[in-house]
Parts: sequence; structure tokens; C-alpha cells
Amino acid sequence: MRSHNLRTVIGFEVIRTLRRPVFWAITLGVPVLFAGLIGLSMFSSLSAPSSIEEQTAATRSFTYTDDSGLVDPALAAERGGRVVTDPAAGQAAVESGKETLYIHYPKDPAKTAIMVFGSDRGIVNNASYSDVAGSLLTASVERHIGSPQLAKLAAGDASITTTTYADGKESGSIRHFLPPLMFLVLLFMAVTMLGNQMLNVTLEEKENRVTEMILTTVGSTTLITGKMIAVCIIGLVQSAVFTVPGLIVGTVG
Repeated sequence: MRSHNLRTVIGFEVIRTLRRPVFWAITLGVPVLFAGLIGLSMFSSLSAPSSIEEQTAATRSFTYTDDSGLVDPALAAERGGRVVTDPAAGQAAVESGKETLYIHYPKDPAKTAIMVFGSDRGIVNNASYSDVAGSLLTASVERHIGSPQLAKLAAGDASITTTTYADGKESGSIRHFLPPLMFLVLLFMAVTMLGNQMLNVTLEEKENRVTEMILTTVGSTTLITGKMIAVCIIGLVQSAVFTVPGLIVGTVG
């Protein structure tokens, strides 16, 4: 009899929750939100110029002043750059719409920011202005050094891989931290999403005075146990909604 009542409580709670539009709105809202963020990120990366040539073509031509002496005039000319002597005039030309881009390289770019002034072409496309300024300075410095490899090392871009050992075995790699990290994420999701669900299903019946009627035929232990199992089943449904689309996308991709 008790097992029959337990199955009845579990089935009732699961079916009642799955029939609620609010449950599916919240459950489907999380993957939709993540999909939207990922889609926005991909759109931004596809919309932005992907190479120096595309960046230069997007800006067509630009003017610049170089107080540092690091910019190679020939390289700047190849990319559509033209030297101006008056920084204020260069900025004013952009403000009036006569020029698309003006770059001011300070005496010491390592300590003072490079000033970039451009005509507004949207949030995504405006990022190409700073890319043009930075790539021109980097390429010019590489020509001064005479070796792209030495320039990369001087900038501190050397790739370093660290391996640690404990008791004769490799330790500290990402695979050692991934399982507990995933468990922590799942625990956080369970507490935040299922804890509130468990509280709601209990208080709702208490407020409607349904609990007193249920307890006349079902024991309190059976009732609470059934609710907890039902909440766990609902959590598995939510987890499947979160993970299955990602697995399908990953498999297809």
C-alpha cells in the first residue's frame, strides 16, 4: 500500500509540474539564452574584419602622426596611411567627415595610449580602427628589429607549457580538475533550480490546505519522499533539455 501511494505521489508531482507552462518557459529559457549569446558572439566575429587587408580596405585611407618614430612610413603608405603634422587638424578632419580615420602615436606608446579617431560605422566595425593602429605599429617594430620571431619573443608571446608531478605521477592538469568542477556546476544548478521547486510544491499545498487532506490517506514520510523523488526526476528532465541539444550540435559539428 505504501509503495502504491509513493508511486501515486511521484506521478502526480511529475505530471503536474510538466504540465505547467512556467516550468517549460524557465527550462527552455536557459538554453535559448546561451544559444543567443553564442550566436551574438559568432555574428560579431564574422562581422568584424578578419585580416589586416580587410581592415585597411574597411578604413580605405587614414592619416596619422608619429611622435615615437617607430612607424615605418613606407609600410604605412602601403596600407593607405598619410602623415600629417598637426594632431588637432587630423582629429578635426575626422570630426568634419573629411577623413575616415586619424591615428596619433605618442612619443612612448608603451606608457601613453595611442589615440584613435574614426567615423562611426557601428559597434562591431569600429573595432577595426584600433586593429589598424595596433597592427601598423607591430609590423613597423618587427621591421625595425628585423625578425618577426625576435619581435614576438620581445613582446613576451613565447608559448610555455608547464607539467607538474606528485609521487611520480603527472598532476595539476585540467583533466584532474574537470570532474569536480562539473560536479560543482551540477550541484549549483540542483540547489538553485530544484531547491526552489521543492519549496514551492510544499508551500502551495500548505496554503491551499490540501496537505491535511492528503495526509489522511498518505503518510507524511511517503509524501515528502515522493515529492523529493519527483523533484529529482524533474531535475533530470531539465538536465536533458540543457545537455542533449549541446551533444547534438557537438556531434553534428
